[in-house]
Amino acid sequence: RVGTNQTLSLFYALNAVGGTRAVTMTFSGAIKPNRVQASISEFFNIAASSAADGSAGASSTSPVSTGSFTPTTSGDLIYHCGVDDASPGSYNGSTIVAGSGFTLLHADRQVGTAAQYQVQATAGPVSPSFTVGSDRWDSVAIALKSAAAGTAPSAGIRIVHVQHSLLAWTDNSG
Repeated sequence: RVGTNQTLSLFYALNAVGGTRAVTMTFSGAIKPNRVQASISEFFNIAASSAADGSAGASSTSPVSTGSFTPTTSGDLIYHCGVDDASPGSYNGSTIVAGSGFTLLHADRQVGTAAQYQVQATAGPVSPSFTVGSDRWDSVAIALKSAAAGTAPSAGIRIVHVQHSLLAWTDNSG
């Protein structure tokens, strides 16, 4: 999804090793991005192949919505993320609130990013949205089919959320 001031992309990897500690992003082309914000989430019980079951993306003001799309399989994970497009890297908004039936994974009110998820019990249309204090946001969502796969997190202390940092640089030479 490309907005006025942002390019928002959503990628997923199936069969990743549970507990992966490092993810590398590589940019190619003549011009490199000058601001990068990444949010990484890990789920289990996602189909090991052919998991994608629909997606959508749009720009909107609050509520931030991708618009409707229709997953065909019951039990899908609906993953929705967004980024402030009006004030890239400096949102400083008052609120970010999960949409009905969704759980926030993160909500960065300083930089202006959010991610949320839900498990859709019955296949059918879904229109992911969340509420923000101001500005126009870009957001994308994907439905991923469920299956008995992956490994549940082990008992004990586990890091679920981390600080999200905006990385900025101006050297586009390579």
